[in-house]
Amino acid sequence: MNNRIIPKTKLREFYEIFKDKNITGEDGKLNSARNLLNDHEGYELVKIFDESVNHFSLYENIQEGFHNRNENHKPKLQESDNGKTGRTILTEIFNSKFLSLRGEQKDVTFEYVDYEISPIRTTNAKLEENTSSNSSGIGGIDLLLSFNQTPYICEVKSSKDTDTFTALVQSITYASELITDNQIERLLKAYPSKFKKYKEIGVLLLIEEVNKNSKERLELLELTKKLALTFISKVSKLSNILIATVDDQDSSKANLLWNGKEFI
Repeated sequence: MNNRIIPKTKLREFYEIFKDKNITGEDGKLNSARNLLNDHEGYELVKIFDESVNHFSLYENIQEGFHNRNENHKPKLQESDNGKTGRTILTEIFNSKFLSLRGEQKDVTFEYVDYEISPIRTTNAKLEENTSSNSSGIGGIDLLLSFNQTPYICEVKSSKDTDTFTALVQSITYASELITDNQIERLLKAYPSKFKKYKEIGVLLLIEEVNKNSKERLELLELTKKLALTFISKVSKLSNILIATVDDQDSSKANLLWNGKEFI
C-alpha cells in the first residue's frame, strides 16, 4: 500500500455514520445500538473490528509523530456557563498529569501520556476515499493514558457530549488502529518511557454522571456495557473496557462505574 494513502477501514466508516447526529439523532442512535446488539450481541461489529485491524496493518507511518505540538503545549480551554465541557475535564487531567481511579476495594493511578493524538496522522496524505487527512473531519484520541505500561485509550465525555455507546464505538475504532504492529512500533518510538511492547490495549470511557432522568441515555449506557462485554470476551487484543464517572470537583479523580474484567 502507498504510505501516503491512509486506509479507510470498515470500522471507521461505521463510526463516522454512527456519530453523525444530523443523520441519526438520539432516537436513531438508540435504535442503531439496539439493532447492533440484537445481531448476535454485537458479534458483527467484532468481525468488522478484526477486518479493520487487518486492513490498517498494511499502513506504515512510523516516522510520523502523533501531532506537531510542543510537548508542553496546553489544550485550549473551552468555557461554558453550564458546567464542565469535555475539554475542561481533559485540561484538568493534563495539568495534573495523572488520573486517579477509585474502585470499591482500592484506588489505581493512570499516568497521563498525551492528548488528542491521531493514529492516521501522516504529512501530505490522503484517505482511500481521496480526502486529505488534515481536512477529513476525523478527530483524535482525547487522552492517551498508561497503566502498568499498557496504553489506554481514554475518551472524555461531558453530559453535553455524545452518548457512551457512540464513545465506545469511537474508542474501539482507535483501538483497531493502535493495535497493529506498525502503530505499536510508532507508539513505542514516540513515548519510549511510557510503554513496554504491548499485545493488547485498554479502553476507558470517562463520563460525567449520567442523567437519570433521561431514559434514552440510561438505556444507551446499558447497551454500552453489553457491547463492551461482547468485545472483552471475543477480542483478545483488548485488555479491558472501563467506564468511570469524573469527580465533580477534581477531574483528575474518577469513580469506577463498570469494568468488563475484574480490575479494582
